[in-house]
Amino acid sequence: MRRWWLISLLALALTATACGKDDKDAKEAVVAGKPSPKRKRRRKKRKKHAKRDKKSRKKRDKKVAKAGDKRADDVAAKEPGAPKRAADAKAEAAGDKAAGDKAAGDKAAGNGAAAGNDEMAGAEKAGAEKASAEKAGAGDAAAAAKVAAEASPPPRAGKGAAAAAALAGAAVAQAGAGAVDAPAKGAAVAAEGADAPDAAAEEAKRAEAAKAAAAAAESAARAAEQQQAEAAARRKPPEAALDITGYLSTADMSKVLTKWRLERSELPGIKPNKGYNAVYFAPTKGGTFGVSLQVWRDLNLIDSRTRFNTMKNTYTDVVSTNAVTEQGFRAYYGGVVSLVFVDPRRPLLASVSCATKICDANKLIELSRRVANRLR
Repeated sequence: MRRWWLISLLALALTATACGKDDKDAKEAVVAGKPSPKRKRRRKKRKKHAKRDKKSRKKRDKKVAKAGDKRADDVAAKEPGAPKRAADAKAEAAGDKAAGDKAAGDKAAGNGAAAGNDEMAGAEKAGAEKASAEKAGAGDAAAAAKVAAEASPPPRAGKGAAAAAALAGAAVAQAGAGAVDAPAKGAAVAAEGADAPDAAAEEAKRAEAAKAAAAAAESAARAAEQQQAEAAARRKPPEAALDITGYLSTADMSKVLTKWRLERSELPGIKPNKGYNAVYFAPTKGGTFGVSLQVWRDLNLIDSRTRFNTMKNTYTDVVSTNAVTEQGFRAYYGGVVSLVFVDPRRPLLASVSCATKICDANKLIELSRRVANRLR
């Protein structure tokens, strides 16, 4: 029984010693800053989740960008000027093809003229060789007659001597005739060779005339097309400007800007069109800038937001503000402060500008809110 008690006490002592060692090692690990295995697992799990979220975000952004590009392409295809640009590109391609065909014809004409020159040179060379050959033949004939005369026996007196003299005279006459005919034959061959360059020159003239006729026909066709386009432009009625009647009036000027007298005038700069218009109120005294309203209407909300971001990036001293609508900014340049804002539901963008001598911040916001309420 005592033995069992001793064994139990020994086991308890060993267990307590081991537990104290483990607590000491854990305490040293905490002091040394080493993470526990459980913390390591948690950190690894968080990294894995963060990596997965980043990958899904990138995939979603890519999908959104692709949808935006497709929407922008559809909008560009639906624009009024898209068919006209396609037709202009097609006409330009046809013009390039005609220019290439014209260059090929010029090259062929040049090759024909070169061939005619080569034929002319060959004919002249052949005529010269033929004349020299005939001259050499005449020389050989004269030499043969001389040898025959030397080889013949001396003539006898009387009738035989007369016959020999007649034979020798006939040989000399034949040789002389050959020598006289050689220059005439050479001249004939040279004349034949001279006809070749004349034919080549005529061919070149005909090619040049055809080229000039083609150029004249092309110029006439272009002139006729231009005249038709000008006539169509004259028949087309002028484009109506964007209607902004009532967005800002002289009554608003009188109610908000009580100390100033303003009158309706024209705002220089952009010409009014179906997507833009402006109204300006100039002070009757002082010669300073008054109050202006500019309104842009785009085809869709994407184009309107793009215009808003472009203006925000190009204006000076820009400060974002939502005092009028959800999206807007205030800008300052040359003593004039502008408040630009967009309609949240329609592709409309407006800019109210006023000189700092006439408007303070509250009055500019009041005028802009009047315009925003009427845009809706």
